[in-house]
Amino acid sequence: MHTTGSENAMTEIALALAMGFFSLMVLTLISFGTPEGVLSQTQSVSVATPAEGDAAGMTGQQADDLVIILHQGDFIDINKNPLSIDRILAHPGRVTLAINPATSLESVIEARGQLAHPNLIITQLDAEWVSALIPNAGPVQ
Repeated sequence: MHTTGSENAMTEIALALAMGFFSLMVLTLISFGTPEGVLSQTQSVSVATPAEGDAAGMTGQQADDLVIILHQGDFIDINKNPLSIDRILAHPGRVTLAINPATSLESVIEARGQLAHPNLIITQLDAEWVSALIPNAGPVQ
């Protein structure tokens, strides 16, 4: 038997409310699932500008850190030399992956999947690095 009228409207409203409550429940569970120490362990890292170039000019970096740049799908060091994934994964210290702010999220996720390093930090390149890697690049927003 097929019914029309106010019964269908009430069913639609009940389904909409159920979906809304379910969404709130999922968001609540996700927010409760974040360990307390994760947010306090966040470290700020800046990548040296092309003019600085040496490890002494970097703030927030440690001497044994490896800074790599994702450029056109390849990994390069701060001297623009290509790096192999095996060398990156074998590095015993922290690995900082710097990306162009205009890089798509898909590319960043793919790069993160390739670099299964236990101590990986992902950060954005500053405007000076972007202009050094991509000549005639517009301003970074």
